Amino acid sequence: MSGDLQPGRRLLDRFVLQRRLHATAGSHLWFAGDERLSSTQLLQIYPGVTDADDAVREAIIRSVRAYRRVRHRHLSTVGDLHEADDLLVVSMDAGDGRLLSEHASPLPHRELVRRCRPLVDALVHLHDGDGEHGRIDAAHILRQEPEDAWVLLPGDGTQPHRPDLRRLGDLMATVLTGGRPSSGSVNNAPELLHEGRTVPALLDQLIRELREADPSARLAGMRDVATRLDQIDEFAATAPPPPAPRPASPQPTRVPAASR
Repeated sequence: MSGDLQPGRRLLDRFVLQRRLHATAGSHLWFAGDERLSSTQLLQIYPGVTDADDAVREAIIRSVRAYRRVRHRHLSTVGDLHEADDLLVVSMDAGDGRLLSEHASPLPHRELVRRCRPLVDALVHLHDGDGEHGRIDAAHILRQEPEDAWVLLPGDGTQPHRPDLRRLGDLMATVLTGGRPSSGSVNNAPELLHEGRTVPALLDQLIRELREADPSARLAGMRDVATRLDQIDEFAATAPPPPAPRPASPQPTRVPAASR
């Protein structure tokens, strides 16, 4: 039955699948119409779970319930857990959101800091409350209008907190450049070099530390990331504006030889 997930399919006599956002080996993410609430819902669908090992099913249920206990405006509002056929379905309020990966244009660094700061705060709340979330990447983060808030989705019990710092660094680098830059300074990314843009040294250093391959070289946790982002934002607010470009020197008028 899970192979029949197509637009127009009805689930639970309530949801009508509209558009698939992405699919992995373990789950599918869909926009669906909710006929009961007359709204659009986000469905995280885990195919084959009811036939799988009980430990897999219990891990997903435990993860979603832990996520739901943590209240934060940058966490999705999870409705219910449903089971139908061989599917486990988690419904969430989608509002007028779309995935961050559907916004291809790179963000200016001030906008990145402004949007990342509450996302990091949500991660702090989740870690403190033993809540679990999905992957930290553009395909698993919902953009909610009108504030363009970045909303984390629930996890499936398989994503430990340890890689969060590096994944956050990858996300920040990706959003800044519109691509996936290699390790090292973001300012060396071809996208930024081509456009003549640069990232402030403090932000570039933070991203490099988050993306360190050696975990011992990274920051201790999300609270440290929050502190650093606050420092970057404060520095940007008090820094003097860049000097205005110097006007070009006037060129002397050359008189054609014939008119002399």
